[in-house]
Amino acid sequence: MTSPTFIERLEASGVGREILEKEQAETLARRRQLVKELAKITAEHEAALPALIESEEKAAAKVRRAEEAFEAAQASHRAALYARVTAANSLESARGPLVGELLASAPREIDAFIAEMRDLFEKTRRLEISSPPMRPGVFGGIDPDDVAAADAAYQNLTSRLARIRSAIPEAEALKLEALDSKELAERLDGLRQTTTAEGK
Repeated sequence: MTSPTFIERLEASGVGREILEKEQAETLARRRQLVKELAKITAEHEAALPALIESEEKAAAKVRRAEEAFEAAQASHRAALYARVTAANSLESARGPLVGELLASAPREIDAFIAEMRDLFEKTRRLEISSPPMRPGVFGGIDPDDVAAADAAYQNLTSRLARIRSAIPEAEALKLEALDSKELAERLDGLRQTTTAEGK
């Protein structure tokens, strides 16, 4: 026969039973308090849940509407882009033969002018700007007026190069115009004068 455990000996004594019963009562009271608190917070959650679900559903509906609107906007953009590209392609197809015939029949004077401008550009580009001379007796050995003159010469050269360069596409554009010999000569001469004028 095994010896009784501590709990069994405690239950066998009057004092022990009182201690155990008190502990059990306290444990039961605490559990009842926990069950009550659990029921309370569960009820509070369940009471608030319908409003939360409704709010979530409304937000989800807004997202769906926004997505649908975005998809519709994308479709509209694709349609507009397609229409623009189609129109551009149609224009290019219609222009192609006309432009080709205009370019093929363009006066030779235009190509001659363009070659002249390209040659002038290369010659002008190779021009050298003299450095300011050293002058004895001048502070630093360089006269500020000489520096200003050299800078002005450089600016004038740069400006002229830009005007020569811009004359080439302007001359190319003349191939798409219907000009008689006199009008063409005047237009080309006007372009030529802009390349020789002093920088603006």
